[in-house]
Amino acid sequence: MEFELKQYLGKWFEIARIKNAFEPNMTNVTAYYELDDNNNIKIVNEGYNNSILFQIVGIGKTTNQNNILQVSFFNNIFSDYKILYVDEEYQYAIVGGKTADYLWILSRTPQLDEDIIKQLLEIAKENNYNINKISLTKQKYD
Repeated sequence: MEFELKQYLGKWFEIARIKNAFEPNMTNVTAYYELDDNNNIKIVNEGYNNSILFQIVGIGKTTNQNNILQVSFFNNIFSDYKILYVDEEYQYAIVGGKTADYLWILSRTPQLDEDIIKQLLEIAKENNYNINKISLTKQKYD
């Protein structure tokens, strides 16, 4: 897969994820990616837990592998961010972490067609992710 970072930049809505400790019960989750002055990727993740907005800012760096970024949200400890698939128009994607414990389905819109979600789940399965652990992210956008 040929990955174009500049097309990936911008706002993404989290459609589904493997549950993890740092997004407990989060709804309306978004991620925003932009290049900073040092050509690093500024990452702003936001979501709500019990109507309280939580935000975390991280940094991303490109690697010598086209579809893998290194991201850090805590004390410059970097981890893999694998873009497993992104469609040609960069409207939806599936990304994973260094281990199969982390996986997200992302979209440029708050909802994603069920057939596309099924397609992305198949890609996750082909990449050894346990799709039974994936749950839809609750969305309450108005």
